Amino acid sequence: MIILLSIGKVRYTLGWPSDPLPPSQATVSLDTSIISKPDILTNILFTNRQKLLEYKKLVNILMFGKNPKRPPEKGDGNILKVQEIFATIQGEGPNAGSPSIFIRLGGCNLACDFCDTEFESFTEKTLAEIVDTTKKLSLNSKNKRTYKLVVITGGEPFRQSIEKLCEELLKENFAIQIETNGTLFREIPKEVEIICSPKNTGNGYGKIRGDLLQRINAFKFLISKNNKDYSEVAEIGQSEFDIPVYIQPLDEIEKSANRENLEYTINMAKEKGYRISLQLHKIMDIP
Repeated sequence: MIILLSIGKVRYTLGWPSDPLPPSQATVSLDTSIISKPDILTNILFTNRQKLLEYKKLVNILMFGKNPKRPPEKGDGNILKVQEIFATIQGEGPNAGSPSIFIRLGGCNLACDFCDTEFESFTEKTLAEIVDTTKKLSLNSKNKRTYKLVVITGGEPFRQSIEKLCEELLKENFAIQIETNGTLFREIPKEVEIICSPKNTGNGYGKIRGDLLQRINAFKFLISKNNKDYSEVAEIGQSEFDIPVYIQPLDEIEKSANRENLEYTINMAKEKGYRISLQLHKIMDIP
């Protein structure tokens, strides 16, 4: 069902899971004019992102480390677990600013306590459905393709058999970027760009597997001033293969912490020569 959620004077439209809402935290009314799949978070219209994230964290709609750690899946790639497919502007890394179609796949093999992305209400879609949706979303108002980049993300996209998906998208003349945490890999076409955002599980950064390392086009490290797990850029193979390093302030939701992280990241870039990645989609308030 669709629920209209009001927090103060800010209103959101949510496709809400079946979990009960805390009555002290929000007032809720049903909008019966909109049809949605039950039990799936589908669409968010908001004017105050921070309030939304705080509320979603409170009721555990987003992950924040509470997601199940899902192992790699076997399969022929003809059916994939998909969280969502949407058109937006890539906000991070070397392709920041590019109109892009995001294919967010379901499930992750890690559980990071800062992760504000929802990827557990996925549904199964055929390869043909995914490609067809991507092609339709890539067109502008004049039916011309202006979204030429497809970003396959998650969750962890290498958890599923995405080889065929990459091949089919390349046949349709899309450029492809994969966003991965660096712990899994599958043999994908050499034309596909791989951006690795490694995660510190509390015991330091793990070594990037060799077959993936030689394919990585850029590393993107999350940076926090006060979280020691993310206060430095670790050497995990980027120097050996001369891989560009982007540093991105960790979004910790709280405004003062985020300001500290930004200033810390700027100083690190000046001292070490790294490139800064800002989450432009959050600045622009788009998906």
